[in-house]
Amino acid sequence: MGPENTLEKCRKFRVILLATEDLSKNVGGMILSKESAEKNCLSGTMFTEMLPNNRIVSGMNVDGKLHSFYEGAPGEEITASMGRLRGGRAALLQAWLPLV
Repeated sequence: MGPENTLEKCRKFRVILLATEDLSKNVGGMILSKESAEKNCLSGTMFTEMLPNNRIVSGMNVDGKLHSFYEGAPGEEITASMGRLRGGRAALLQAWLPLV
């Protein structure tokens, strides 16, 4: 229907959004996906560095796949917590936290 959703268009959108002058007057925080946290803009600056530089508190989406809440509640589901993260995602989160 609309423009094709590509990785390059997503990156350009993030760059435009984060380069907006006085963005922190209207946006106080932003939650990034793992994919966004690993990306950088054309200048080589990581998006995770741009947020604190623009006085925006950043967070990272750490949800995992859905799991059954408990047997007595059919259809009720929860997502994995930080404690259930393993490997690269947990390492990325630990490396990224000091930046905020």
